[in-house]
Amino acid sequence: MKDENSDSKDYNQKLEKRLLEMQEMLPGSRVVYAEIYDPLVDLISEPEKYGFTETNIGCCGNGIVLEAAAVTCNNLTPICEDASKYVFWDCVHPTQATYHYLAKYMELKVLTKF
Repeated sequence: MKDENSDSKDYNQKLEKRLLEMQEMLPGSRVVYAEIYDPLVDLISEPEKYGFTETNIGCCGNGIVLEAAAVTCNNLTPICEDASKYVFWDCVHPTQATYHYLAKYMELKVLTKF
């Protein structure tokens, strides 16, 4: 997982640089880069700070740890009682509560710069 995270961070740095170049090529436009890697890692590392209790398994699915390859949610798999306590819906997709946190983060940290 560390290699994939490192690859993601490298890609994001290159993307941010490229977007700045694109901004210069498109006079009158505004290109916004919103990095969610660090806030998501913070949410996973300190879930209680944000009201989450489960970061290792998804709300829907077979309870497999997120790093493992697993069949995700389908009509035969159980669903948790309270998805708002889970960071992930299945083994890869965030829950609505996680997306809400990330949207608020972007609103406060990214959009207020404009």
